[in-house]
Amino acid sequence: VQESLQANPPNEDLTSAPVAAPALIPRPAQNLTNFKTAAKECLGGEWTTSIDLAKNLEKTYGVQSRSKDIENFHLKNQNGEERRIHITSESAEKKQVRYFAVDKEGLPIPIPLTPEQRKMTPDQQIENLKSDGQVFLHQSKERWLLGNGSTFLVTFENNVTREFQIFGPFRTLSCLEDSCQCL
Repeated sequence: VQESLQANPPNEDLTSAPVAAPALIPRPAQNLTNFKTAAKECLGGEWTTSIDLAKNLEKTYGVQSRSKDIENFHLKNQNGEERRIHITSESAEKKQVRYFAVDKEGLPIPIPLTPEQRKMTPDQQIENLKSDGQVFLHQSKERWLLGNGSTFLVTFENNVTREFQIFGPFRTLSCLEDSCQCL
């Protein structure tokens, strides 16, 4: 670069040149609609509510496989302190369990597992940690392969569908609660 600049020096002062504003690129319309309308467009048939969607998909198409990618248990211990159990999974047999305190800003502070807890299986660790308090929020992010070949990615909060995407052969239904798009 230095050699190129010496061979071909700039012919005007770049520091005083006006800076052009970046061009604004128009964003496409979001086409957000309610669940019932978007589901009919994407999935066909009548789908009344996203609350029962997981059960209805299982009844309608069947589930070939299901996995939990991430799971969180939020609990309060007897001292009123918030704790969080965070589980990540590569497979049903390969889980990683982490335990956290939660500060006043809601940020996690790692709590190391005891040597006894580390000797336990992941499922035993989870049950042991849950016994430290009262669970008030359970979150899970799951991946289902449906019988029709579609993939259903879903986030549950206290077993209620919060957000999801259904990747079908030709269209994708994407929803956050009742705000949906058929893409």
